[in-house]
Amino acid sequence: MAWFDSGELAAAATSLGVPHPTGFAAFVLAGHDFAKLPLGPAALRVHLLGATCAVAAVALWRRALAVPWPADARQALDEAAVCLAPLAVGALAMHIRASEVYAPTWLIAAASLYAVTQTPRATGVLALLTGLGAAVHVEAALVAGIAWMFAEFSERTAWSQRLTHAALLLAGLATLTYLPLAAARNPLFSWGDIDSLPALWRHLSAASIREAFADRIGSDGGFAALGAMVREQALLWLAPAVLGLAVLWRRSRRLAGATLALLGIDALYSALVNPMGLRDQQAGLLLLLGVLLLAAEGLVWLLGQVRWPWTGPVLLVAIACQAYGADGDFGQSDLMAGARYADVLGDGAGPGQLSVTASDHAASACLWRQVGEGARPDAPCIPAVFERDDRMAAQQARVWQRPNLRRGVGLPVGAARLEAWLAAELGVQPIRWEVGLAQEDRWLGPRLQLGLPWGKVAAPGPQHAAEPQHEAEAICRHCSVDSKAQCPLALRKLLSGQLAVLAGRVAASDRDQALHWSEAAVAMQPTAKALNNLAGLLLDHDPLRALQLAERALALEPDYLRAHRQAARAAARLGDRGAMTEHLRVLTAHPNADLADFIATLHREAAPELQQAWPK
Repeated sequence: MAWFDSGELAAAATSLGVPHPTGFAAFVLAGHDFAKLPLGPAALRVHLLGATCAVAAVALWRRALAVPWPADARQALDEAAVCLAPLAVGALAMHIRASEVYAPTWLIAAASLYAVTQTPRATGVLALLTGLGAAVHVEAALVAGIAWMFAEFSERTAWSQRLTHAALLLAGLATLTYLPLAAARNPLFSWGDIDSLPALWRHLSAASIREAFADRIGSDGGFAALGAMVREQALLWLAPAVLGLAVLWRRSRRLAGATLALLGIDALYSALVNPMGLRDQQAGLLLLLGVLLLAAEGLVWLLGQVRWPWTGPVLLVAIACQAYGADGDFGQSDLMAGARYADVLGDGAGPGQLSVTASDHAASACLWRQVGEGARPDAPCIPAVFERDDRMAAQQARVWQRPNLRRGVGLPVGAARLEAWLAAELGVQPIRWEVGLAQEDRWLGPRLQLGLPWGKVAAPGPQHAAEPQHEAEAICRHCSVDSKAQCPLALRKLLSGQLAVLAGRVAASDRDQALHWSEAAVAMQPTAKALNNLAGLLLDHDPLRALQLAERALALEPDYLRAHRQAARAAARLGDRGAMTEHLRVLTAHPNADLADFIATLHREAAPELQQAWPK
């Protein structure tokens, strides 16, 4: 349990808590049931929910495409191979093997497709699926809801029946009442304040998440990012998928049309509504799954033309080629390295020491260890974001019996709030602070003891950790499954980003050291964050290289608004009006509160010739 939101969602499921918006009530309730299974460790039991939903989704989607149930051993092998096919695509495999909401979303989508194509007068079923989908994931509700509306109008149901269907919708939506009921219980883990209808809506609409990322994430280039993801993840399957669609079209235009509609809804949702999810491979997943299933149909037809009856072995060979070509162990090393990193992070705390995590990965991991497994109850590990919300801070004070955490409640977010609840803790012993939130690092600076992988950083003064990139590499070796193999990509990205932020922390007092560490971060893994932070350090002295680095960051993450800002500043200093206005145009499409001040800064920093010809 480490990467993305897996640990947090599993912790909410085992403890019947409230995870981050949108709450995912149906996932939490189902995960809680799986956590009670009498087999294996707790993590495995919750993970099995995703695997079960994925297999059920594939099986139901196949029935929706009018593929009959297996009648003999050969057909059973073929069906088993199709069920294994998603493991060949990294983005799908990652969410199948972890505690995530995406496999249940696929199941709702597959059930909706089945209802539309194979069930006469399925309007009531679709209404119920829409309500349940809202308690799983917003896309599940979107897919089922569109199918429901289509069925309502195509079947021309009477108003009395529509009222019955509305009641079924409400029955599904009733699952959402879990969220305020669970929050009222004051569980061990609860995210947010859900004590009123407006607060519930704010949670369900993920308003706080969107606000938190407003200055980082744009929405341009969604279709390009989706196309790149499909090419990267499923290139091998595209040609047979096109063939499979043609076969399906000949079999039934209704089946082909419904399938295309489902894939189109996912493509539009991913590119227009959730392009941020494409960056983390958390969107476009239904499209990838549909490509695989259509490819299976194409292979069956193609092999039938040469009178080869066994599709399963051919699929298994293709799966092995795809999976081992991209990742020799199906990505398992990333998951194991993440779990080991979480153990190192948690076990390294001193007795009673408070640890504050900044990155999503470490926060998710520590929540699982402490809430899901009950590990190190003497050393609270608290995601930094919790201390920005009064109710979360008060709950953490109660759960971990640390009354000092209440001292910041009621104060505005900022240095005073953090000082209020940290001062007393710092008077006892240093707080282990995971590098990652630059604002907090600047406010508290050397008073904090940085958490792993950076060792024990000295207190005030110019003393800094000696060559932290070597410590990062050592952590990689320690957490990797095979010490001789390359450090897993996900762990390299995490450590590179944190090293870049650590460099930014010391930049004001030691620019040369900061540059050295930033270069090391890029060398470890050229992430968008590492490239952008290095660009910021070089902006005053080498704006041309700063512009090049910012544009490299944007090549990795086209919607990274902070890199657009960095690039615009570098272009202004170079007098490059075209490049500056290009990046500024993206920023003005996603305005925030300080946009006017930023444009004024651009004007002030611009080359003299550009100032004189300042664009309107």
